[in-house]
Order: sequence, then structure tokens, then C-alpha cells
Amino acid sequence: MVSTLPQPAQRLLLHATEPGVPLWRSAQLQMRGEIRLGRWRRFTARQVLTPAVGLVWAATARFFGLPVSGYDRYSPGTGEMRWRLARVIPVLTATGPDVTRSAAGRLAAGAMFVPATFDLAPGRTARRLRWLAAPGGRATTRTRWTCTSPLTAPCVR
Repeated sequence: MVSTLPQPAQRLLLHATEPGVPLWRSAQLQMRGEIRLGRWRRFTARQVLTPAVGLVWAATARFFGLPVSGYDRYSPGTGEMRWRLARVIPVLTATGPDVTRSAAGRLAAGAMFVPATFDLAPGRTARRLRWLAAPGGRATTRTRWTCTSPLTAPCVR
């Protein structure tokens, strides 16, 4: 399945997937950490990503004891951020080419968590990602994720 890829790519993908295990087309990640809202505050989040389709990162933190919750989202052609204090008061709402570009980049970076993104079926050429041998026993990837903003500008290349 990976025999045509450069050796480092084979090692990575064989380590990330066990033979016979279904290759899921999406991933759900649970997170916790700190986010800066004036000062660093604890947060919890859940991210669902489906490469070539979209992602949602939804999080909650506390600001003076009140929850600040919301999401960053990418779906074909649009990115959006929407955050509210106490689930009622809008704190941040953003869309546009910069938000779309940023969200599309996060989706492309997160694709590493979903090995099926690499289209490893025998005898098929990867539709989204191309592996290249690199010096020093490394492999690099090239991919093209395109989306269009309301201005129809390319978002990620």
C-alpha cells in the first residue's frame, strides 16, 4: 500500500496505521491547555477535522468566572470565527479572506492526523498529497488545498 512512497514516508505511515485497521476519513481531537484572553487562561476544546471537507474547533475558557465559548470553522470556501461571553454576548465574529486562509491552513496541517488523506489505495495516484524524497533520509510533501473567498482569491497553495 505504501511501497511506492519514499522510505521515511513509509515509516511514518506504517507507524501511524496498523494493517487491517480501517482508514477513517475524519478525526476528533480533545484538547486542553491555555489560551491568551487578556492573560493566559485554561481552556478545553474539541476539534473535528475531515480533510478536503472542513474542520470545527470549538472551545471554552473562563473570563472573570464566565464562560467564553465559540468556534473556528472551515468549510469549502469559507472560514469563520464566532465567540460569545456567557453564550449570549458576542465577543468576536469574523469572516473574510484572512480568516478563510488561516482556517484552510489549519485544515491542511491537521490532515496529518487522518492517514486516509494520503489516498494510499494500491495503484492509485494521491489526489491531494504528493510525497518527495529529500536529502538526509527525509521525505517532504507537496499538497494543493484550494478554496475561494468571497473575493474568489486562492486561499492556500
